[in-house]
Amino acid sequence: ALLRSGANIGDVLCVTGSLGDSAAGLYSLLHPFAHSSQEDLIVVRNAHTMPTPRVDEGRVLVQFGPSVVTSLLDISDGLSGDLSHICERSNVGARIELAALPMSQAMRRLAKMVGKEPEQWALHGGEDYELLFTVSPGHEQAVINAVGQATGTDVSVIGSIVSATEGIK
Repeated sequence: ALLRSGANIGDVLCVTGSLGDSAAGLYSLLHPFAHSSQEDLIVVRNAHTMPTPRVDEGRVLVQFGPSVVTSLLDISDGLSGDLSHICERSNVGARIELAALPMSQAMRRLAKMVGKEPEQWALHGGEDYELLFTVSPGHEQAVINAVGQATGTDVSVIGSIVSATEGIK
């Protein structure tokens, strides 16, 4: 089993898919006056109302075992909330690179149109159900390639695990 408690200082922080689409979809449903292209609305609303569970991706990650994929959970409470679960259970901190957050163009366009920061939806919006996991340094490319080849799902490196005294930033 890959637990929340296995992250180590120096591990690479990764996520599947894109973040913030569900939050954008919820926003568009609660604010129907927000006009966007129909295609963009379909993307973000489907992310909110019909999320794709990352079961196959999880099966690929489990095959690496806890010496390579050191911790894992799905993002239901938002990246910031679920990352705090890994950090608390593993007694570590984390650094996220905002520029590395995977965000769909549909979500970015909607955020711009309604005057929102897309990073806020990506960091704090929930219900994405993407996988957040840590990988031992030097193994990230093998993990990214394996998930991509087996499922077609993109994996992004979004940061690293640091000492608990450094907190989450």
